[in-house]
Amino acid sequence: MASSTKHPTPDVIPGFAVLLAAHTRGPALLTRSGLRVVQRALTVPVTGTSGTRPNPRRPVWDRTRRQLSFGGDAVWTFTRRAPRQMVVLDALERGRWATAGVPNPFLRTLEPKAARRRLHETVANMNRNLKPFGLALREDGERVWWQRVQAKA
Repeated sequence: MASSTKHPTPDVIPGFAVLLAAHTRGPALLTRSGLRVVQRALTVPVTGTSGTRPNPRRPVWDRTRRQLSFGGDAVWTFTRRAPRQMVVLDALERGRWATAGVPNPFLRTLEPKAARRRLHETVANMNRNLKPFGLALREDGERVWWQRVQAKA
């Protein structure tokens, strides 16, 4: 974030959320003033067309670390390749985890019927790992979105 920028741009918000989560889980990574900057960035309006406030209680997908975080906790770290699941997570992260969802990411490469089936199967597989953490993905064949659910033990 440039010093002349009053508010963070949407592309830095996921990084700030990951940094804050790492700071609170382990040894201190930020100075007090750095911590205030990150916390403020996660609560001020984001510069852009939407003018919405980022929600610190939304998931964060870090493709580099292959880790999905929710509520500041890592809920899923991929240890093996999972290209279909990562395609879905990449699309949701690009869409800033909008509650209205994002278009089916498989429609770019598959016929509509096959894309709907692939999305359905991928979301079903992902939900087995996510529901214990109070997070679930939903889909209608055309779009995929996330929602909080009752955490299952």
